[in-house]
Amino acid sequence: MRMGKIKVLGQEYKACLSTRIIINIKEKTGKEFESGINELLGKGDMAGLFWLMAEMLKAGKKYADLTGEPAPEPPCYDDLIDLVGLDEYQGLVQTIIDTATDTGTPDVVVEGDSKNPEATTPGV
Repeated sequence: MRMGKIKVLGQEYKACLSTRIIINIKEKTGKEFESGINELLGKGDMAGLFWLMAEMLKAGKKYADLTGEPAPEPPCYDDLIDLVGLDEYQGLVQTIIDTATDTGTPDVVVEGDSKNPEATTPGV
């Protein structure tokens, strides 16, 4: 299972690329996984990116529940688009790519308001 971590406002959430996500990508884009995920990530479509992130967080929570791991309830799509600022976008894309391709250590940190100079986003 391809897993990653996404931190939003100091809370870490599991992100998972499960078969359900692969199916959902095909349903959303009408394309097979590789073409579909490239479409979601490649054209700078923030709505598509946040949809994918929300789906991966839901899958991470479900995976944790099914395997008996403790995991907090992740923010939904609607909350994510209000919690994550433009400054975190690049790190977010990279985290999703890393999780989807199983490379690197997928982790993006979203801390506080993006206008806040104390907010940090490693790797961006």
